[in-house]
Amino acid sequence: MGERVLIPEHRASIGAIGAAISLSSKVMVEDLNISGLEDKLDDYLRNFKYRRETFAPLALAKIELPPKKSHEYSYGNKKVDVYIGIDVGSISTNVVAIDENRKLIEKCYLRTAGKPIEAVRKGVEIIGSKVGDRINVKGVGTTGSGRYLIGDFVGADMVINEITAQATAAADIDNSVDTIFEIGGQDSKFISLEDGVIVDFEMNKVCAAGTGSFLEEQAERFDIKIEDFGDIALKAESPLNLGERCTVFMETNVYSHYQKGASIEDILGGLAYSITMNYINRVVGRKKIGKKIFFQGAVAFNRSVIAAFENYLGKEIIVPENHEVTGAIGAAIKVLENSHKKTKFRGFENISKVSYSLLQ
Repeated sequence: MGERVLIPEHRASIGAIGAAISLSSKVMVEDLNISGLEDKLDDYLRNFKYRRETFAPLALAKIELPPKKSHEYSYGNKKVDVYIGIDVGSISTNVVAIDENRKLIEKCYLRTAGKPIEAVRKGVEIIGSKVGDRINVKGVGTTGSGRYLIGDFVGADMVINEITAQATAAADIDNSVDTIFEIGGQDSKFISLEDGVIVDFEMNKVCAAGTGSFLEEQAERFDIKIEDFGDIALKAESPLNLGERCTVFMETNVYSHYQKGASIEDILGGLAYSITMNYINRVVGRKKIGKKIFFQGAVAFNRSVIAAFENYLGKEIIVPENHEVTGAIGAAIKVLENSHKKTKFRGFENISKVSYSLLQ
């Protein structure tokens, strides 16, 4: 910086010194008597009772969950014409293959881990190793935050925005769906539909408190696997009201409650409510929530968040099958609907060999 930095003598007590100086500038009617102050503090600490705001216990009542096992695809005797969809996000990368009837043949869900090209390379390789000898690729579509980069890398025929991809997949599952809640690792989307057509949408701003990565960070702090988060939170007897503010303030609330003796179950239950409140108040806002709600994205694996949405809204929440890869499915469907005579897809073998360099 090239500037002189001063470190004051009593730097650890600067806040208290400032409070004293501020008070000294005010006119006091009478001198403050501090005799007995220590006894009063001791008495307060002895009689202190931990008070907290809580929510009703989380319960899965009206929720419609997808089947735990998906049906295996039946190939027949000939190679199947397929369309590949790739959804590249900052947290996860998804690759799917669907047939001409829009049936899912294979899917792959991977961590992006800051290396989108390598994640896609691996995802395409997995799909190729599983079904490559049984299919003919007729088209490829990409979506997500890395859609343009990956579109060039794999030879995509179409590049689709995330809103369109999510809405396309939802409408294909059920054309009567009118509301989509989609929560990913770093962003959240609200989409309103009428007869399968997008009429309104919204995405989260800078705050990450209402996303999957925030829940993962909190789970790690308590040494809990994210896969176990939902089941533990559902055991909460009195889920805490941790607010819906930004990540830093919410983390402060979490630690404050934990230090005062709150149970892990009540804290995790409170976090499920917090992500719900943050989404509804900061993403949805005043926009209309319809009658048939689809909850898409990997966060929909967390049953406590689903329950929190239902409790908070008093509405049925539907988690569609393959909800974690709906963006990729939507991209594949769009390519199918706008299929080209010849695909630009580089091929499973060639993608594994494509080299690239990073600009320094």
